[in-house]
Amino acid sequence: MSNITDIFQIKTKIESKKLCYYVTAKPVEITELRLTKAYHDIENLIKTLYLPEIKKVYIVWNINELLIPTNFTQIKDFAIMLRNHTDILTKKLVFSIIVSKSNIFNLFFNVFKQYYNPVKPLYLCKTDKDVEKCIHNESSRESFQNISSMLTECVDDN
Repeated sequence: MSNITDIFQIKTKIESKKLCYYVTAKPVEITELRLTKAYHDIENLIKTLYLPEIKKVYIVWNINELLIPTNFTQIKDFAIMLRNHTDILTKKLVFSIIVSKSNIFNLFFNVFKQYYNPVKPLYLCKTDKDVEKCIHNESSRESFQNISSMLTECVDDN
């Protein structure tokens, strides 16, 4: 799968003693093969949480460049994969952040919320500066929309 163009760039950073995973969408056409690779890459990222030396993690999902696929079937697979790791996400994920300057996340989450209920807070930020404030400044974090409640109101336990 190494020759397949990635949908996401995944980076690991340690900032102020906080482990942060940055998952950034690339502006590439989404194909079934690329989605399959992205699914495996993200699952491998989540599996690192099972390492005992990892105590807490923050995940930043930057979807500014995401091209929404016309076939939503793998969104359900992605949600199922996250649900399969609910215990470790509950234990080690502090919160996640969605970075989106547009309303593209609304379309994605209108589908995603049918299949997945976030286990930790999920904040919406528009810029990298907002992400920094959200991760490192608890009082500033309160100014960002926590979209978890918006998602959980509509989840169907499929």
